[in-house]
Amino acid sequence: MSNRVIHKRISLPVLAMSLALGGQINAPSTPLQQAAVRPRGLELTPCKVEDFEKKVNDLLCGTYHVFENRQTRQGKMLPLKVILLPAREGPSEGVVYVFGGGPGEAGTEGAKWLPLSWENKNHDVVIVDPRGTGEGHRLDCDFPKPANVQESLMSRIMFLEPCHERLSRTADLTLYSTATAVQDVDEIREALGHDKIIVRGGSYGSRAAIAYIKMFGEHVSRAILTGVMPFENRASLDVMEDQRNALDAVFADCARDPDCKAAYPNPQEDMDVVRQRLRQQPAKLTVKNPDTGQPEVVEYTDRMFGGAIVGKLGSIEAGRTIPLFLKRARAGEFPQLVGGTSSPSSPKMGPSGYAWGLYHSVLCTEDVARISLRDIERGSSRAISSVEGAYERQFVCKNWPKTNLPADYFEPFRSTVPTLLISGDLDPVTPPKWGEVARRSFPNSVHLIVPAAHSFPRVPCMGIISQQFMRTGDVKNLDSSCIAKMTRPPFAMPK
Repeated sequence: MSNRVIHKRISLPVLAMSLALGGQINAPSTPLQQAAVRPRGLELTPCKVEDFEKKVNDLLCGTYHVFENRQTRQGKMLPLKVILLPAREGPSEGVVYVFGGGPGEAGTEGAKWLPLSWENKNHDVVIVDPRGTGEGHRLDCDFPKPANVQESLMSRIMFLEPCHERLSRTADLTLYSTATAVQDVDEIREALGHDKIIVRGGSYGSRAAIAYIKMFGEHVSRAILTGVMPFENRASLDVMEDQRNALDAVFADCARDPDCKAAYPNPQEDMDVVRQRLRQQPAKLTVKNPDTGQPEVVEYTDRMFGGAIVGKLGSIEAGRTIPLFLKRARAGEFPQLVGGTSSPSSPKMGPSGYAWGLYHSVLCTEDVARISLRDIERGSSRAISSVEGAYERQFVCKNWPKTNLPADYFEPFRSTVPTLLISGDLDPVTPPKWGEVARRSFPNSVHLIVPAAHSFPRVPCMGIISQQFMRTGDVKNLDSSCIAKMTRPPFAMPK
C-alpha cells in the first residue's frame, strides 16, 4: 500500500508544468476567470516547523489551493498548508491522514503538540490545515486585548456579531463546513497519489474522520478514532450531562479510595457550598497580572468556578486534584484562578489558537441548529458550569450564516472499514457511550475503554495497540490485554 512521496514536486495537471517553466498561455483577463482555470499542483519540499517533535527531522511541506466554492469551482481559492512526515523506520507501510481537533484548529498547528511517534514509526503521516483555519484563509475574530485580568475572564459574545459581519465581506461563510473540509482533504489525497489511507482523528477530529469515511470510504483502509464524536452527538448540549457524569465518577473513585475518602469525606457538598456562596456574592481575589506582574483584584464568579472544574476534568491527572480544589475553595482558597476557566465551548477574551469564525460556522449549523431552548432547560439541571454559555451560543448562531451540508449528512450509514475506537472512561466530552453509538456505523470495529479522560496518556500500551492495528487492520484478534495493567494516578492530598 506504500505511496510514499519521494519526489520533490507532485503536480496536477500538465498545465502546471507549463506555467512553472514560464510557458506562455492565453491568460484570462479578469481575476474571476484566472481563478476558474488556475492550475493546481502540490509541491512538497523539505522544511522546518517550529515546535514539532525533535525526532522529526525530514518534514516535507507544501501548499495546495482549493476553490472556496467547490460546487461552481470558480472564484476565490484557499491556500491549504500540507505537512508530510515520512516514516522514521524503513520503507513506509502506508500513510496516515490525521484530522485535527476543534473545530477551528489548524491541523499543522495542533499537530505540533501531538506525539506522533506511534503513527510515524512505520507510516507516512499527512496533516492538512482545514479551510478557515490556516494562513491566507483563517476565519478569525478580532477580540480586543484585555485591559486587565477581569476582562480576560469575561465572555466575548458581544464581539462575535461584528465578527461574522466582517468575515462575510471577504469569505462566504456558508462554504465552511466539515463536509466541505473533508472534500478538500480527498482532493489533496488524490494529488499526492494515495489510493488507500488510514484515517486518525480525536474529539472533533473523529467526527471529521467519520465524515470522510462516509463520503470517501472506498479510499480508507482502516480508521483509528479516539474520544469519539459521532454525528448523533450535539456537542454543546450533550456535554452538560457528560461532564456531570465524569465528575460523579471522580467522586465515586474518591469514595472507594480510603485515603481520598478520609481527606475529602464529601466533595459534592464542598462544591455545593462554594457555588451557593459565589451565586450570592462573587469572591474578591487578588491575583498577579501575567503581563504586568502587578497585583489586581478580580471578582471570581460561580461561572468561573464551574469552568475551572470542567477544565480539570479534561485531563486524568488534573481530575485527581478536584477534591483538593473543592476543599480549598470551601476554605476560601482559590488556587490557579487564571487557568482552566476558559474553553472552546465558552470562549473568553484574549488570544486563542482557535479560528473562532470557523468554529462558529461549523458549530452553529452542525450542533446548535439541532438544539432548542427547551433542550437547554432540560439539560441545565445537571450542568456543572453555568448554562449561560449554551444560551449565548443560541444567540450568536441565530444570525451566523448557516453552512451548506449534504442532504444525508446526519443520516445513519454503515461502513465495513476496519475501525479501532478508543474511549476514556472518565472523558467529560466524548465518554464511552458515544463510542458505542459510533459502532452502529462500523460493524467491523472494536471499542476499547481505557482509564483516561479527554486526553489520552502516551503510555507504551497505547502505542503497541495502535501500531498493531495500523499494520493488520484486524479487529477480532487485536491484543489489548495491556489495558488491564493501566492505572489512574493517585488523588492529590492536602499538605
